[in-house]
Order: sequence, then C-alpha cells, then structure tokens
Amino acid sequence: MRKNDGNMICIFLLLLLVISVQGPDTMAQAEPDLRLTPKPVGVVYRKSNQYPGSEFLFTDWKQGELQLKNGQVIKDLAINYNAYSDEVVYKASGNITVEISKHQVSGFKVTKPAVVRSFILSGNDPVIDSFFSKPVFLELLYDGRIKLYARRSFKINHQLTQDNPFNKSVYYPEDRYYVKIADELIPSPQKAKSYLPYYDRALVRDILHSQHLTLKDESGLINFIEALDLQDPVNAGENYTPHDK
Repeated sequence: MRKNDGNMICIFLLLLLVISVQGPDTMAQAEPDLRLTPKPVGVVYRKSNQYPGSEFLFTDWKQGELQLKNGQVIKDLAINYNAYSDEVVYKASGNITVEISKHQVSGFKVTKPAVVRSFILSGNDPVIDSFFSKPVFLELLYDGRIKLYARRSFKINHQLTQDNPFNKSVYYPEDRYYVKIADELIPSPQKAKSYLPYYDRALVRDILHSQHLTLKDESGLINFIEALDLQDPVNAGENYTPHDK
C-alpha cells in the first residue's frame, strides 16, 4: 500500500469517529424558534460613525420593558429605539447595547415621567401586517375600538452628508400615522375624507369644527380619534363592536 493511500484511510476513519461522537443532530441543527426562547436574543449594537447625529428616538435611555412573542415580559430595562433602522435596543450586563431580534419580540414600552409609550410590532396583527412588506414598529397613540398608530422614522438629509461644515445631525424625523377601524387600516388619517367611508360627513365636520381640531398635528389627530370613537360608524364591518355594547 502506498503511503498516500494510508494517509487517506486514516483521515477517513477520523471523520467517522467525529461524526459518531457528535451525532447527526449536532452536525445539522435546525434554527432555534426564538418565540420559545425565555431570554431576549440579539446582536451587539455598534453605532456607525458614517454620519453625525444620533439615530435613537430618545435622547436619554428610558426605563421600560420588552414583550416577547412567548408571552414573557422582561421589565426594568434601559431601552431605546433606533428610528433609522427600525430596531429596539436595550442595555445588557456590562453596559453592552443589544439589538433584539424581531423574530422574538412583539413590542416594547418605555416610561417617561408619568407617561408610558407603547410600541407594537406590525407582524402581530394581520390587518396591519398586510399593509407592510416587512414587520415594523408602530407606536400606539390611542387604544380604543379605533386604534391610532404612528411610525416613528428617521430619514437622512443627504445634502448634509455632502456639505456639513458645522457637523450637524443628518437625521430628521418623518412620522407617519395609521388608523385601524375593525378590519380596515387607513394609511392617510390626516385627511378628513379618509373617514367618510365609515362615518357620516356631517359628524366628521362637526367634531372638527366644534372642538377646533386640525388633523395636521398629532395632538389634534389624537383628540379627533378619541371623539370619533364615541360614535358608531355607518360602515365598519362585522367585527366592529357598537358603542352601547
């Protein structure tokens, strides 16, 4: 037998030994179902120095909680939201910033003084999920029979990326709002005509005029939805709960 043949046989026998020790499960493990993982899973977040400014929604880290898809709620975490990449991050032990996987989280809450802000992942609601090409975080601004959401997004001012002598932040907010009525999602709720398929024109006009509301600003939109939720729509589908029930 040639020396090379002997070497090949030895290598083959060693491979058989490794496979028999590790077993087939170790050689080909399936991806873990993160919905069943009891602890948050993610990757270490490292801020890019490509652009000046912060992509985080909150200037200061907020005390909050993560809501996992397995029903678990992890409280007392330092949380922030990357409004540019649409990811939630938290401070782990050792002051390490971790970006949690969207496959595991269903939402999160942050607490400001006397104010709790709630964010949900669109993929958990079929009505909302069908509107987006991929899951996104939405802030729940009003939670009644009607629901009002805001998508907190940061965009980049590309002019500042080219000419920025004072090193200003290149990020700017671009919020978008969505209203859910029963099984319908309204993507342009800042226009009064968006509500006419569901509510009487005179009712919509009366709420706006009597309370001197404008749908162009967030507070006016929230007050309008709150007043509208006290009324029953003309047409909202079979899954809408009437006001007197």
